[in-house]
Amino acid sequence: MIADSNSLRKSREYCARFFCDNQQYLNILFDCAFDVDYDYHYKACWILEFVADLDLSLLSPRIPDLCNALSKYSHDGALRSIGRICLLLCQKNYRSAAAVLSNDQAKIFTDVSFAWLLGDSKVATKAYAMRILALNSKTDKSVVIPLKDAIEHGYPNHSAAYKAAAKDVLRQLSRDNLLS
Repeated sequence: MIADSNSLRKSREYCARFFCDNQQYLNILFDCAFDVDYDYHYKACWILEFVADLDLSLLSPRIPDLCNALSKYSHDGALRSIGRICLLLCQKNYRSAAAVLSNDQAKIFTDVSFAWLLGDSKVATKAYAMRILALNSKTDKSVVIPLKDAIEHGYPNHSAAYKAAAKDVLRQLSRDNLLS
């Protein structure tokens, strides 16, 4: 099923619904998505992103595996989907009374997000990275200045989409009184 899926929304939604409705197969999806040596790991990541949209709590038991795989991704399609999954987890972590991520897991998300932001990732991944870092800066103030510097350094060299995300994140940091 994973190998036969494609990038069309309809295909990804169909597969995600299948895995949500048949949770006994969910570990297969996780194993494929977190194994960057699997030829179709990027397709599994696409599907996993839609699973996260349908029921983010299904990812909770596998967050440690996600953290172990984060720094290994290089496929642009996988990075974009994994970046969005990380953002969804950070948003839930910040908004819910019970923490979804441990401090160590949040630190891994922070470190990987800086790598995505400063590296050669595509704009969508960089935008997710900025937003993850902005959320994590609410509990880890040491993130604020390096994030601001990274955004300002990359600003003149990137597309309008990057600039829009950068302005949004800087506005959010300013609104939260995190910028001096």
